[in-house]
Amino acid sequence: MMRKIVFILFIISLLMGQFAPHNGDIIVLGIRVSFKQDSEESTTGDGTFLIAQDSLECGDYTLDTPPHNRAYFESQLKAVDSYFHSVSYGKFGISLNNSDIFPIELDSSYQLPNSMAYYHPYGETEEIQDGLIAELFKDAIETAYTISFSNYDVVVVFHAGIGQDFELPFLDPTPEDIPSAYIDSDFLLENLGVPDVGGVSTGIILPETQNHLLYEEAEDIFYGVSNPCEYQFGLTGTFALMMGFAIGLPPLWDTESGESGVGVFALMDQGSNNGRGIIPAPPDAWTRIDAGWESATVVRPTTGMELPSRDSFLNQIVQVDINESEYFLIENRNNWIYEGVDFDSLRWRNRSDDDVLPDYVTYLMDSVDVEVDSLTGVITSVPNYDLGLPSSGLLIWHIDEGKIAEGRESYAVNADREHRGVDLEEADGAQDIGYPSPFLFTDPSSGMWWDMWFAENEGFYYANPGFEGQPPSFGPDTYPNTRSNNGADSYVVIDSISNASDTMSFTVVNSLMADGFPDTSLHIHFLYDFTGDGVPEIIGGRDSLWWQEGITHEKSYFINSLESEFKLASTRYHQYPSYDYYFSYVGKDGDSLIVTNYSFNSESLVFENLFTSKIEGEMPVFIKWWGPEAVVLSWWTSEWYVYEDFVYKYNQVQDSIYAYHKIESYVGYIDLQESKTHDIAINPLGGLLIKEKYLSEPSIETVGLGDYNFKEIGAVDLDLDGNIEILALDFNGIIYVINTNFTFESGFPISLDATSAVLARDLFGDEHPELVVQVDSADIVVLDWKGKEWYRLSNPKESELRMLSQYQGYNCISTESTIWLFDSTATTYGNEWPYIHHDPSNSRSLVAYVDFRVPDANKLIDTHRTYNYPNPTEDGSTTIRVFVESAEKVEINIYDIAGYFVKSLVIDAPTHGEVNEVVWDVSDIESGVYLANVIATKEDRSENKILKIAVVH
Repeated sequence: MMRKIVFILFIISLLMGQFAPHNGDIIVLGIRVSFKQDSEESTTGDGTFLIAQDSLECGDYTLDTPPHNRAYFESQLKAVDSYFHSVSYGKFGISLNNSDIFPIELDSSYQLPNSMAYYHPYGETEEIQDGLIAELFKDAIETAYTISFSNYDVVVVFHAGIGQDFELPFLDPTPEDIPSAYIDSDFLLENLGVPDVGGVSTGIILPETQNHLLYEEAEDIFYGVSNPCEYQFGLTGTFALMMGFAIGLPPLWDTESGESGVGVFALMDQGSNNGRGIIPAPPDAWTRIDAGWESATVVRPTTGMELPSRDSFLNQIVQVDINESEYFLIENRNNWIYEGVDFDSLRWRNRSDDDVLPDYVTYLMDSVDVEVDSLTGVITSVPNYDLGLPSSGLLIWHIDEGKIAEGRESYAVNADREHRGVDLEEADGAQDIGYPSPFLFTDPSSGMWWDMWFAENEGFYYANPGFEGQPPSFGPDTYPNTRSNNGADSYVVIDSISNASDTMSFTVVNSLMADGFPDTSLHIHFLYDFTGDGVPEIIGGRDSLWWQEGITHEKSYFINSLESEFKLASTRYHQYPSYDYYFSYVGKDGDSLIVTNYSFNSESLVFENLFTSKIEGEMPVFIKWWGPEAVVLSWWTSEWYVYEDFVYKYNQVQDSIYAYHKIESYVGYIDLQESKTHDIAINPLGGLLIKEKYLSEPSIETVGLGDYNFKEIGAVDLDLDGNIEILALDFNGIIYVINTNFTFESGFPISLDATSAVLARDLFGDEHPELVVQVDSADIVVLDWKGKEWYRLSNPKESELRMLSQYQGYNCISTESTIWLFDSTATTYGNEWPYIHHDPSNSRSLVAYVDFRVPDANKLIDTHRTYNYPNPTEDGSTTIRVFVESAEKVEINIYDIAGYFVKSLVIDAPTHGEVNEVVWDVSDIESGVYLANVIATKEDRSENKILKIAVVH
């Protein structure tokens, strides 16, 4: 049975600058300290360093054989140097020529004033134990006071005895052995009251060995075990882990609970103990990149990959973005010792007749070309530090930079096992690592062979039976899946994963995203057919203006390397300057490029001053789009402006300007072309302001909406009934769909924490427009016309929702960095609100040319869509909702359960083909059940429906 490593970390460093550098060769000082000699049974050994082996013998296959003298510890430095030089591709290691082991005398040590048990008393509180570990470090430094500690980057205190670092598969008879630890100034300050000892503020505490078999206590510890040599462990893994702390590699397990985070697959977790501590796992892909040892290649769909194994070449890491802070890192890790044969398979093939495996160390030294120090017997190097992994295949890491940044300084990168910063996507679909396991003999909580991705992985097919006969696939509908950590779909698919090999193949695709995306460098502003050739152009840029014609990814630059950023003319009121926002005009200084379908072409740039001196007198010079005083609201036959709390209108034909309405914060304007054309604006006092076109004053008050404060509005015929619905967003991120009689559509409002205007366009090819909003300034939510959420798309934060359009023959959603494709391009006949201001020319005018549904003249009301809400009602009122087809009048007579008349409500001149509502005030009505007879009439015809209404006080 394997032992499980449990490191007890005493330090949580908050000062990242305390770490030694992790590039170049560092200089290490090792000081050997022994204890007062004792015969305590609670500790291993007698407090002195082993000079001769005291117990069980494993012959030439004994790890860390005595004498543990100066040469022995120099070999341990060499082993850790070999490890780090290998996994960093020569970018980091230990300067062996400049590092030292003290005392200089071969067999000497500095003796501490107390016994081993004194420094780690069993049963005491954590605070007491921490204080005594700090005292051990202080005693060691002070005992070796003659050393010039400032000449070294890392100080390692090697103490006599075994480390209290492992859970044995049986009772531990020596609980007062000293745990390995990394010490920093915070720890010293907390426990000793000083930030350093003799000028030393950081260091490592390590035992002389981790091999219990070298001590006489082994006779008792391994009594009855048929093959004690199977339980040997080398010091290299523990040493490498603690050195990882010293150079700032974050731990990837929960340092509070001890629960594993990434298991045996990385150094900074249980992987430090791979190969019985002789073959510590390399750091995970993210840690190697973060340390500056490797870099990743960002791959966008659709791409076929041939990925060599980690040990073959440098920089064999693939990055696939999810959003701006989350991404997958993919690496090929291979543990073969021969072609197609790993070490565990070799041991299994040579098991005894009763299925007993040969001991690990014997087969390792006989089968693998390890380097052994001929003087000390210490294994100082192995050819591939992936040999200790449980299998070969792809490791897919889910990286969340936000979570890493949040927990890095407190060593809590993976403290939350439900949301880790560095998370291994386990191919068997089970989140086993770090969770309690019911299995006695194969413990998946530290990682197993099924966690790696390779063809014929039985664990994957067990979790994903629909993939039998196909290569494994990691996508939106698999276990595990490619969603972001907040549950949004990325639609990334890692597909066609090959058999494990020195070079593995797979494809990176996205089942919803256009090829070549996401690309956070694009800053897309328009996706529109400006040239009129039927193929939309893409226009984007932040510090330069570029465009892309057709479906190529070649960029043509209009203007590049400007001395200042573009000032983008917004159609909303902004404080100066207004950068990189929704706009129709791009430029700098007083000139602007008009980007519209009638003033733009690919061969010439049209630069003109947007405003002339036409407007003078009472309003001089303020109408400049780059100024803080005013902002253009539309660019059409007439323009609207905001200035000093008033909305002004300038008429080009009459060359005149007048105040339209006093308003505190203008945020939306719509031209609705219906049987009558209306202008609709947001009323800052609540609700909407509506007037017939060409009238100077509002003519319609939006009854019932006065309590709603809207932020953005748009319009579309959502239910295809021939009437416009208003799409509204309030300041709390709630979206509304409002009928022309100012009632809410069924299914709305919806609270989504929306941060964008509501856009609308048919994406699914069913004629009904879908609604699209951005939530929390990041993910994109797609709703159908009834308010049902169909997609929640993972999108880079601050990559703003730009438009709904068509691309490569498909309906699409575009943000600044991403284009998602849906059904084949639909003809909308103008029934869409695809931009914040409707179109690139910012007309804010909806003109729909399509035969919509007309009210059914044979029906008076739709009884299936007639009801009341809330029901039961507890808040003083209930709303009776009637879908009117052709009724001329609706009367609602309300009776109590005994049949006595209570109230009559009337809807005169109801809107046809639309929901009509009336509110019943029940604040003075007794609790009980009431019957509402809804009677619709037209000439001599009538229809009715009876509603049961429960009133509760």
